[in-house]
Amino acid sequence: MQSIKFLVPTEHVPSFVEDISAWAAFTGTDPQLVQTGDPVQATNLESPISYSVAIDESFFVEYPSWRLFVEQ
Repeated sequence: MQSIKFLVPTEHVPSFVEDISAWAAFTGTDPQLVQTGDPVQATNLESPISYSVAIDESFFVEYPSWRLFVEQ
C-alpha cells in the first residue's frame, strides 16, 4: 500500500485517528499511522498536524471527506 500524507487541522485529529483505526480494524491492515513534520509545530494548537498513512482507495470510499486533507 502506498503512504499518503495528510495535513489535518488539530480540531479534526481525534476524528481522523478514529476513522483510520476503524478502517484498519475492518480491513485487517496496518495503516502505519505516523505523525510527521516539525514536533514544535504539532504543539501549536492552530497548526495542522501532518500524518503519513499507508492506505488504499477503499479508505476514501468509506470516508470520502478526508480526501480534502491529502497533501498535494
